[in-house]
Amino acid sequence: MSDWTNNFFGGDESPLGTVASNLGLRLIGEPTRGYQEDVPRGLPWALPLLAQGSEADLSELMYGSFAGVDMQAFRFNLVTYRDDASSPARSCVAFAFDAAFPTLTISPHNRLSLAQERDRSPFGQRYRVLGHDPDVVKLVLSDDLRVWLGRLTMPLRLELGGGSLLGHVPAQPPERLANLVQTMYRIYLQIPDDAWNRFGTGSRANG
Repeated sequence: MSDWTNNFFGGDESPLGTVASNLGLRLIGEPTRGYQEDVPRGLPWALPLLAQGSEADLSELMYGSFAGVDMQAFRFNLVTYRDDASSPARSCVAFAFDAAFPTLTISPHNRLSLAQERDRSPFGQRYRVLGHDPDVVKLVLSDDLRVWLGRLTMPLRLELGGGSLLGHVPAQPPERLANLVQTMYRIYLQIPDDAWNRFGTGSRANG
Protein backbone atom coordinates (compact mmCIF):
# COMPACT_ATOMS: atom_id res chain seq x y z
CA MET A 1 0.00 0.00 0.00
CA SER A 2 1.40 3.39 -0.99
CA ASP A 3 2.28 6.09 1.55
CA TRP A 4 -0.48 8.42 0.36
CA THR A 5 -3.06 5.67 0.91
CA ASN A 6 -1.84 5.05 4.44
CA ASN A 7 -1.71 8.75 5.24
CA PHE A 8 -4.99 9.74 3.69
CA PHE A 9 -7.48 6.90 3.80
CA GLY A 10 -6.56 5.31 7.11
CA GLY A 11 -6.88 1.65 7.99
CA ASP A 12 -10.48 1.00 9.03
CA GLU A 13 -12.23 -1.55 6.84
CA SER A 14 -15.93 -2.35 6.57
CA PRO A 15 -18.29 -3.91 4.00
CA LEU A 16 -19.47 -1.75 1.14
CA GLY A 17 -23.04 -1.72 2.41
CA THR A 18 -21.91 -0.37 5.77
CA VAL A 19 -19.91 2.36 4.03
CA ALA A 20 -22.95 3.43 2.03
CA SER A 21 -25.15 3.36 5.14
CA ASN A 22 -22.66 5.44 7.13
CA LEU A 23 -22.63 8.03 4.35
CA GLY A 24 -26.41 8.04 4.09
CA LEU A 25 -26.29 6.72 0.53
CA ARG A 26 -28.21 4.02 -1.32
CA LEU A 27 -26.02 1.21 -2.67
CA ILE A 28 -27.19 -0.31 -5.96
CA GLY A 29 -23.94 -1.59 -7.51
CA GLU A 30 -25.00 -0.84 -11.09
CA PRO A 31 -27.56 1.57 -12.57
CA THR A 32 -31.18 0.41 -12.29
CA ARG A 33 -34.55 1.73 -13.39
CA GLY A 34 -35.08 3.06 -9.87
CA TYR A 35 -31.77 4.89 -10.06
CA GLN A 36 -32.80 6.52 -13.34
CA GLU A 37 -35.97 7.75 -11.67
CA ASP A 38 -34.16 9.00 -8.55
CA VAL A 39 -31.27 10.60 -10.47
CA PRO A 40 -32.77 11.77 -13.77
CA ARG A 41 -29.66 13.66 -14.84
CA GLY A 42 -27.50 10.60 -14.17
CA LEU A 43 -23.74 10.98 -14.28
CA PRO A 44 -21.84 13.82 -16.00
CA TRP A 45 -20.81 11.78 -19.04
CA ALA A 46 -19.40 14.86 -20.82
CA LEU A 47 -16.56 15.21 -18.29
CA PRO A 48 -13.19 13.97 -19.57
CA LEU A 49 -12.89 10.79 -17.48
CA LEU A 50 -16.41 9.51 -18.06
CA ALA A 51 -16.30 10.40 -21.75
CA GLN A 52 -13.70 7.64 -22.14
CA GLY A 53 -16.12 4.90 -21.06
CA SER A 54 -19.77 3.99 -20.71
CA GLU A 55 -22.36 2.80 -18.21
CA ALA A 56 -20.98 -0.73 -18.64
CA ASP A 57 -17.79 0.43 -16.89
CA LEU A 58 -19.62 1.37 -13.66
CA SER A 59 -19.64 -0.73 -10.50
CA GLU A 60 -20.03 -0.20 -6.73
CA LEU A 61 -22.46 2.65 -7.45
CA MET A 62 -24.07 4.44 -4.51
CA TYR A 63 -26.02 7.68 -4.49
CA GLY A 64 -27.96 10.10 -2.33
CA SER A 65 -27.35 13.38 -0.53
CA PHE A 66 -24.25 14.30 1.46
CA ALA A 67 -24.54 17.39 3.67
CA GLY A 68 -27.43 18.56 1.49
CA VAL A 69 -25.65 18.11 -1.85
CA ASP A 70 -26.60 15.42 -4.38
CA MET A 71 -23.74 13.00 -4.87
CA GLN A 72 -22.71 9.66 -6.29
CA ALA A 73 -19.74 7.42 -5.57
CA PHE A 74 -18.66 4.61 -7.84
CA ARG A 75 -15.84 2.64 -9.39
CA PHE A 76 -15.08 3.28 -13.06
CA ASN A 77 -13.36 0.31 -14.65
CA LEU A 78 -11.62 1.52 -17.79
CA VAL A 79 -9.41 -0.84 -19.78
CA THR A 80 -7.07 2.08 -20.46
CA TYR A 81 -6.96 5.63 -19.11
CA ARG A 82 -4.67 7.88 -21.11
CA ASP A 83 -3.98 10.34 -18.28
CA ASP A 84 -2.88 7.65 -15.80
CA ALA A 85 -2.07 4.52 -17.76
CA SER A 86 -0.87 2.65 -14.67
CA SER A 87 -4.25 3.06 -12.93
CA PRO A 88 -7.12 2.77 -15.43
CA ALA A 89 -9.66 1.73 -12.78
CA ARG A 90 -10.77 4.74 -10.73
CA SER A 91 -12.59 5.37 -7.44
CA CYS A 92 -14.86 8.34 -8.11
CA VAL A 93 -17.04 10.84 -6.27
CA ALA A 94 -19.33 13.24 -8.14
CA PHE A 95 -21.33 16.13 -6.67
CA ALA A 96 -24.24 17.66 -8.60
CA PHE A 97 -25.67 21.18 -8.37
CA ASP A 98 -27.39 23.80 -10.49
CA ALA A 99 -24.66 25.59 -12.42
CA ALA A 100 -23.15 26.03 -15.86
CA PHE A 101 -19.41 25.92 -15.26
CA PRO A 102 -17.13 25.73 -18.30
CA THR A 103 -14.98 22.60 -18.17
CA LEU A 104 -12.00 22.81 -15.83
CA THR A 105 -9.57 19.98 -15.05
CA ILE A 106 -6.93 19.88 -12.34
CA SER A 107 -4.58 16.90 -12.43
CA PRO A 108 -1.08 15.91 -11.33
CA HIS A 109 1.62 16.88 -13.80
CA ASN A 110 3.29 14.41 -16.10
CA ARG A 111 6.93 14.96 -17.04
CA LEU A 112 6.13 16.89 -20.19
CA SER A 113 3.57 19.22 -18.64
CA LEU A 114 5.81 19.87 -15.64
CA ALA A 115 8.67 20.86 -17.92
CA GLN A 116 6.37 23.39 -19.60
CA GLU A 117 4.88 24.77 -16.37
CA ARG A 118 5.69 28.44 -15.67
CA ASP A 119 4.01 28.60 -12.26
CA ARG A 120 6.78 27.91 -9.70
CA SER A 121 4.44 27.77 -6.69
CA PRO A 122 3.95 24.42 -4.88
CA PHE A 123 0.51 24.16 -6.51
CA GLY A 124 1.84 24.97 -9.96
CA GLN A 125 4.66 22.47 -9.64
CA ARG A 126 2.21 19.73 -8.69
CA TYR A 127 -0.88 20.32 -10.82
CA ARG A 128 -1.66 20.90 -14.46
CA VAL A 129 -4.71 23.13 -14.95
CA LEU A 130 -6.74 23.13 -18.14
CA GLY A 131 -9.76 25.37 -18.63
CA HIS A 132 -11.70 26.29 -21.77
CA ASP A 133 -12.56 29.65 -20.22
CA PRO A 134 -9.78 31.63 -18.46
CA ASP A 135 -12.40 33.14 -16.15
CA VAL A 136 -13.31 29.74 -14.69
CA VAL A 137 -9.65 29.14 -13.79
CA LYS A 138 -9.31 32.57 -12.20
CA LEU A 139 -12.60 32.44 -10.30
CA VAL A 140 -12.52 28.84 -9.08
CA LEU A 141 -8.85 28.49 -8.15
CA SER A 142 -8.55 30.99 -5.34
CA ASP A 143 -5.26 31.34 -3.49
CA ASP A 144 -6.73 29.46 -0.52
CA LEU A 145 -7.89 26.56 -2.67
CA ARG A 146 -4.52 26.37 -4.42
CA VAL A 147 -2.73 26.16 -1.07
CA TRP A 148 -5.14 23.53 0.23
CA LEU A 149 -4.87 21.35 -2.87
CA GLY A 150 -1.10 21.68 -2.81
CA ARG A 151 -1.07 20.03 0.62
CA LEU A 152 -3.07 16.95 -0.35
CA THR A 153 -1.12 13.72 -0.08
CA MET A 154 -2.91 11.74 -2.79
CA PRO A 155 -3.02 11.85 -6.61
CA LEU A 156 -6.48 13.38 -6.84
CA ARG A 157 -7.79 14.45 -10.23
CA LEU A 158 -10.60 17.01 -10.38
CA GLU A 159 -13.04 17.74 -13.19
CA LEU A 160 -15.58 20.55 -13.03
CA GLY A 161 -18.14 21.21 -15.73
CA GLY A 162 -21.78 22.15 -16.10
CA GLY A 163 -23.34 21.34 -12.74
CA SER A 164 -20.92 18.63 -11.67
CA LEU A 165 -17.71 18.30 -9.68
CA LEU A 166 -15.94 14.95 -10.14
CA GLY A 167 -12.93 13.74 -8.20
CA HIS A 168 -11.14 10.46 -8.79
CA VAL A 169 -8.08 8.51 -7.66
CA PRO A 170 -6.63 5.09 -8.54
CA ALA A 171 -9.18 2.44 -7.54
CA GLN A 172 -9.28 1.79 -3.81
CA PRO A 173 -11.15 -0.75 -1.68
CA PRO A 174 -14.71 0.59 -1.31
CA GLU A 175 -14.50 0.91 2.46
CA ARG A 176 -12.00 3.72 1.95
CA LEU A 177 -14.46 5.97 0.13
CA ALA A 178 -15.60 7.98 3.15
CA ASN A 179 -12.54 10.21 3.32
CA LEU A 180 -12.60 10.77 -0.43
CA VAL A 181 -16.22 11.91 -0.14
CA GLN A 182 -15.31 14.26 2.71
CA THR A 183 -12.37 15.68 0.79
CA MET A 184 -14.50 16.32 -2.28
CA TYR A 185 -17.09 18.05 -0.11
CA ARG A 186 -14.39 20.33 1.33
CA ILE A 187 -13.30 21.22 -2.20
CA TYR A 188 -16.91 21.94 -3.16
CA LEU A 189 -17.25 24.27 -0.16
CA GLN A 190 -14.05 26.11 -1.11
CA ILE A 191 -15.22 27.10 -4.57
CA PRO A 192 -15.40 30.89 -4.13
CA ASP A 193 -18.65 32.85 -4.09
CA ASP A 194 -17.48 34.85 -7.11
CA ALA A 195 -17.40 31.63 -9.13
CA TRP A 196 -20.92 30.69 -8.02
CA ASN A 197 -22.16 34.19 -8.78
CA ARG A 198 -20.76 33.92 -12.31
CA PHE A 199 -21.60 30.33 -13.23
CA GLY A 200 -24.25 29.20 -10.75
CA THR A 201 -27.85 28.93 -11.91
CA GLY A 202 -29.40 28.14 -8.52
CA SER A 203 -28.47 28.09 -4.85
CA ARG A 204 -25.12 26.64 -3.86
CA ALA A 205 -26.65 23.33 -2.72
CA ASN A 206 -28.67 21.76 -5.54
CA GLY A 207 -30.56 24.88 -6.55
